[in-house]
Amino acid sequence: MKGNSVLLVFAFVLIIAGCAALSPSRSLGTKYRYEYQLVKPDSTIELRWEDEKISIAFNVSDKAINFTLRNNTKEVMRLIWDEATIVQFGKAQRVMHSGVKYINRNEAQLPSTIPGGTSIDDMALPSENVYYREGYYSAYSSIPGSWEEQDLLPSYDLNKPDVRETILNLKGSSIGLYLPIQYQGKTLDYTFEFVVSNVIPVPS
Repeated sequence: MKGNSVLLVFAFVLIIAGCAALSPSRSLGTKYRYEYQLVKPDSTIELRWEDEKISIAFNVSDKAINFTLRNNTKEVMRLIWDEATIVQFGKAQRVMHSGVKYINRNEAQLPSTIPGGTSIDDMALPSENVYYREGYYSAYSSIPGSWEEQDLLPSYDLNKPDVRETILNLKGSSIGLYLPIQYQGKTLDYTFEFVVSNVIPVPS
């Protein structure tokens, strides 16, 4: 279930969901919400963590890992985005963050500077999850093309029992986030791991 088989089902879900989004006659089915628990570096339900250097609070949305990062020291820190990764099903993925144009998602990204005693609000999104959706045009209706983001995990079952089973079985799966931070000339390696603690159908 985990690993390559999940990725194949996920890819199928995304293809069908993209077609459904272009055609009002296609249904995405039931939507599901994932609840997460932080298990590394320490286990906590509140999705918060801190040490003497940083404090960080997370919110894992459908498409990205959002966070507020505070520099607890009196010196400048820099978050090195070009080395940050999100890990899913054993695959490390390059990330992009807020402010980066989607068309530039695979180009070099400047570090985020965090002066001592200050915070930044940002998010990590796998750059390969960003794509350009071609438009749909017909004699009766037209939908222009646009940049879109895939979900971190499939959110809709497309009214298909096998997809529903795949989604529900994602309980217990994990998402990792690696954030390298430069401080006093050294790189601090921060790795966070989130486990899906529950998968909940969302009432329509």
